[in-house]
Amino acid sequence: MSKHICEQCKQEFDWPPSEADTWTCPTCGHKNTIGNATLEDDSLDGLCQYEGPGHDLPLGGHSKIPDWFPETGLIKAWAVSDPESDAGFSMKKRAELTKEDTIIGAQVNRNTLAKLIAEYGEDFYLLREANGGPFMTLKQWALKFPNASDPNNDVRGIALVALRNMRRKLQGPGVKF
Repeated sequence: MSKHICEQCKQEFDWPPSEADTWTCPTCGHKNTIGNATLEDDSLDGLCQYEGPGHDLPLGGHSKIPDWFPETGLIKAWAVSDPESDAGFSMKKRAELTKEDTIIGAQVNRNTLAKLIAEYGEDFYLLREANGGPFMTLKQWALKFPNASDPNNDVRGIALVALRNMRRKLQGPGVKF
């Protein structure tokens, strides 16, 4: 529903959203124009809020640094599924990855991260959640989506973006780094 407020008598009315430019107040008969002052459209609030599996995964991000991406500029090593090893995974450098690898984790180079934050600020890379909303810093992401079992929770958001991006690169036409 949309909330309409009459410019003359200040009465409020809830009506379905309309493409009309004007509306007539049923109380006083004043012809109102629809604009920011008279229309408060909350018809989409809560309509597309997803809370299911993966709701705490980042939709993506935005960097202040031109042509910089977390998967090529921040990850020290990749955890690749390796069921034959005792650990169940092995660590690989970016150049060692192949299309057949299943990436299950990423090790963030904390020295690189500290340098990026020192040079560009805490907002050098901003994340957006799956449901949209405002961009968030890494700290804001960690506070909104805490994972107590992850000792790297403070960098989890950007690591998840890097994982997704690298998986896409590996599955694309030819591996290019």
